[in-house]
Amino acid sequence: MESSSGSPSAPADSPLPPKKRRRFWRVFWVLLVLFALLILALPHAIALDFVRVEAQANLSQALGVPCRIDRIGFSWFSGVGVQGVEISNPPGFSREQPCLRLARIGGDISLSKALSGRIDFGGSVDGLEIRIEEDAAGNTNFATLFGSSVEVHSGSTSEPRPGGRPRQPTTTPKGDKPQVQGLERLQFDLRLREALLEIRRNGALVEAVSNISCNAQKTFDSKKVTLDLTADLQPTATSPQLGQLAVKVDADVTTQDLDFMFSAAGLDLSRYHPLVAAFLPGQLTELAGLVDGTLTARVSGDGAVSVDGNLTVREPRLAGPLVRGMHIASDRWVIAPTLSVASATTEGLQHVVTDRFDADFGCVRLRGVGQEERQTLLGDARLLAFRCEADLDALAAFGGPMPSWLAGTKGRTECVIGIPPSLQQLGIEELQRQIVVVGTASSERLAVQGYEFTGLGLSSSLRGGRLEVTTTQDSKLNRGPLTATLTAEFGDAGRRPATLRLAWTDGQLGAPATGLLRHLVPLLTGLDAEAADLRGIGELQFEATGPSAFAPGQNWLQLLDDWSADGHLALRETSFAPAPALRGLLQPLGAALGDAATLGDGNRLAIDAFRCEFRMDKGHVTTKLGEWLAHGQKIGLKSSVGLDGKLACDIDFSGLLAAHKDGARVLAALGGSLPAANLGGTLDAPTLGLPDLAAAVRQAATKELEKKGGDLLKRGLDELLKRKN
Repeated sequence: MESSSGSPSAPADSPLPPKKRRRFWRVFWVLLVLFALLILALPHAIALDFVRVEAQANLSQALGVPCRIDRIGFSWFSGVGVQGVEISNPPGFSREQPCLRLARIGGDISLSKALSGRIDFGGSVDGLEIRIEEDAAGNTNFATLFGSSVEVHSGSTSEPRPGGRPRQPTTTPKGDKPQVQGLERLQFDLRLREALLEIRRNGALVEAVSNISCNAQKTFDSKKVTLDLTADLQPTATSPQLGQLAVKVDADVTTQDLDFMFSAAGLDLSRYHPLVAAFLPGQLTELAGLVDGTLTARVSGDGAVSVDGNLTVREPRLAGPLVRGMHIASDRWVIAPTLSVASATTEGLQHVVTDRFDADFGCVRLRGVGQEERQTLLGDARLLAFRCEADLDALAAFGGPMPSWLAGTKGRTECVIGIPPSLQQLGIEELQRQIVVVGTASSERLAVQGYEFTGLGLSSSLRGGRLEVTTTQDSKLNRGPLTATLTAEFGDAGRRPATLRLAWTDGQLGAPATGLLRHLVPLLTGLDAEAADLRGIGELQFEATGPSAFAPGQNWLQLLDDWSADGHLALRETSFAPAPALRGLLQPLGAALGDAATLGDGNRLAIDAFRCEFRMDKGHVTTKLGEWLAHGQKIGLKSSVGLDGKLACDIDFSGLLAAHKDGARVLAALGGSLPAANLGGTLDAPTLGLPDLAAAVRQAATKELEKKGGDLLKRGLDELLKRKN
């Protein structure tokens, strides 16, 4: 048997190498544990004090003022939070309070929803306090801190992309609404709670708003963003009043519809006077009033607008050059600005509804006019129409441009104004043709420059560019019935002709009439109205025509040169004290003729009756057929008075001389008339040239002696011839 030692032996088993899969899983689990530890440690790392200290130091260095941060925290469940932030004022401003203080700010985003493609985030700011201060130079603490770090870039060209062409701005075609993609997958809830805002100017508190709360929200699957804000108004240096404000805004990002609500309780307008004064220096010296009420508005993406609500302003006050020097005051304003504006039609017109609009400012009230009333009063229901009512007494109390003679008149005016709905598409001429105004005005007693109107009523209309104003039946001027009509054309280019017709009868004449009548009765020239003490009864009728618009560079006197008028004037039972230069008219033919040739009583010139026809043309007023009756004697007048004051008047005293026992002989010797008296100079400085009665008498006597001598010579010759025969 053979030994087995000589046969070859089998190879021994070698160990297997570690599998790669096992190594991968070992590394994966190690990294996963490390990542988990990092996730767990991250909130604690951020909350470490050295992180807070480093952030606080960097903030202080960046702003150049001491800053404080009490705590920085982070949690995977509650998000990031910062507590106890405080930023001090820069040098030159108060050190008592910081310019900004924040109790807490935090934010969070839902990671689970983010993984499913939906974004849900929220944030809150608690205890925010902002204190803005302005020094005497107009610098503010916030501008000093943050102004240098804010850069404003202008222009439409964007920065070029690195290595590429400039980014082109994205534009939306006009009339198209912007398309917002993915908005339904967004949800947020942002809150501001118990915030405070103070504004000081030179140390004085001009605005203080506390308990400010603001919520901005949007939910999933909605395209509406809602904003709610409430606040309390604290007393300030200019207003001791407590007030409250509330604002709510709902906006649809896709349709661009906007709903707005504003509510106020005890809002004192005086607290905003310093702000208005800053933007309009010296223009508003007083601004006050307490506002209560609610105002709502809706603006649609297609251009439609609607406004509703009711606001009350208690004890409003306005004064200053901005309101033309008036001091406007009232017990209460009540404003209900209810109106709606429909979107523009294809013709570019907008339909406006103002039926419920009502704004009562005490002395003036503005109300909307309904469609049926617009059709009845204005003849066009499409017009935007308002009814305006005004108390003239109350307006006069405001001063400024309001004439003081309106006070105590018990006057009222009321009108309906119709305006085309699309003013921007009309030129001035077309606008004047399309505006319609129908109105009335009344006053129990109105005294203007010494003229007294009683029972005065006016009715007016403006249609198609034609204005017509007419007095009502019971209107009187100085106790005499007054009828007047004014018509003017405003619808066409050019001088726009106007016509004024006036008839006044049995009116009492007073001192103010002196200046008006002296163009027609030159005897009244050179007089001070009070010194003249004119008394009497008058009658005036005329019709005047002329342009209602100034030509370029034309003044009032030049405008009147283009007017013409024809009329009639009559006076009776009239007397006045003539100017010193005209006192010779009291005895124009001298005292030798006695009382019969005296035209006055004492120092007053008498006009028992006066009548004339007159015409105004090319800047002159000419009288004809003038007849002055004094002491039963007729005196003729004719005159031409320029609107510039130049005077030329002839007075015929022949009738006065004829009343004397020897006057007829003198007139007969003079050919039947006495040389006229001449009244010249100007309305303010007249001159009087009376006839020389003595010379006239001598001339008459000479002619009579010559005639008598001739008669004697003839008789002597006749007798001589008879003797010879």
